[in-house]
Amino acid sequence: MSQLQGWHFGQGGKACAQSRHSVPPPRTSRNVFPNMIAAPRPSLAGNCPSTGSARRLPARAASPSQQPARAASAAALHANGMLLAPGRPDGMRSDAAQQQLQQLQQQQMQQMQQHGCSVTTAPGGHVATSPRPLAEGDTVQIGQSQFVVGEVIGEGAYAQVWSATTVGGAPEDVAIKEMRCGQGPGILPDATLQRALFEVQVMRRLTSGDSSGNLIAAPRVLAQQCWPIGSAAPGAFLCRVAMTRRRGEPIASWLGRRTESRQGFTPLPAGMDEISTYCASFRDAACCAWAMLAQLGPTFERLNAGIAYHRDVNARNILVFHPTDSQADEHTPGSAPGDASLLEYSVVDFGSSVDSRAWHAGGEGSWQVENPTGDARYWGVASWIRFLGGAHGLAHDAGLVRQYAWRLDMFALAACAMEVLAKLHSAECPSEADLAALPRSRGFEAQMVRVASRVRAAW
Repeated sequence: MSQLQGWHFGQGGKACAQSRHSVPPPRTSRNVFPNMIAAPRPSLAGNCPSTGSARRLPARAASPSQQPARAASAAALHANGMLLAPGRPDGMRSDAAQQQLQQLQQQQMQQMQQHGCSVTTAPGGHVATSPRPLAEGDTVQIGQSQFVVGEVIGEGAYAQVWSATTVGGAPEDVAIKEMRCGQGPGILPDATLQRALFEVQVMRRLTSGDSSGNLIAAPRVLAQQCWPIGSAAPGAFLCRVAMTRRRGEPIASWLGRRTESRQGFTPLPAGMDEISTYCASFRDAACCAWAMLAQLGPTFERLNAGIAYHRDVNARNILVFHPTDSQADEHTPGSAPGDASLLEYSVVDFGSSVDSRAWHAGGEGSWQVENPTGDARYWGVASWIRFLGGAHGLAHDAGLVRQYAWRLDMFALAACAMEVLAKLHSAECPSEADLAALPRSRGFEAQMVRVASRVRAAW
């Protein structure tokens, strides 16, 4: 099978190119759209396409034929956060435009404060400019809390995530998510300030009343703060969110490590033949998948009941922690750990979330209006029909509407569970001749081998 060019859809439904797989995926239906990479935002109004830097053009009077075009350009710039003074070169603002800019920033400050976000102000009540970039070893303040920055632990099209520890008292491991949002160069069109604030609101509501972190398997927000990026992009903001750090790593990388460590491992466990080993491998993998559903089910039940829909559930946004992963687990029949009860799962990255009430209201933010987003390898049939045929493509089938409008996250979670099962079940399948030679007393094992092999082949 030839290698496939991958794509990832942003929240606005636009596809962004991704590098090719190093290994051809076994099924094209599940591997068309791998991890996201942000596409460069188109430059506007004379920006250099290669660098995005603005070109200074001499000011001159526009002819009557040029006036409509200049008016359209000015409207486009204004829509992207740039306030232009009439009759002046780009980047120069009149007093009225400067006053309008200050009013815009004040409105945005009020919006952030309503969402519990700290806003840094400079002398005179103006909003302070953004701080310097995060660097390992730096001590930074977010809201009323201070943190020592560690290394980068995650990066996507919209944000970068750093490890950190709290300052004062017993050190606590935290994660700091930094994102640029609003309107400005290099910011994706759907990375709005409202979306960034809503992401924090979702995590706050989801984890409220669960200070121990035992009930809800998701990060808890500790502090957040926003800064304007600068006068060159008055509608752009730098937002930082400090949250509790969930233990573990993405199940995508964890599964890769587990399967790679078992390659070339041929000895059978003591007292087990090839058929017993295959059945035990399937059983252990199924227990790991079941543990994930059991732990994350209550979190998604609360999330979807009246808070939001995640819309980007995939193997990168689910973390798994296993305390004995550093030890050689040579006595397990497959790639799964022997005791699934030791696994700890979490869900992260709520940046694509939508309000659950708006999702079903039929207007802005509803499933009829919002385009499908996230990793399309975890889409169901309903998501593909919604993407290719629009909302009316689902209208003829109540079951598809229910799958997309009400069970979107649960379908993707089930796909993740199937991935865990298929990849951790790595024992070599016995031949049909070996199965036919089994005594009648082991007929159940033969049936289990055939079913498990069909499940893995289907994946």
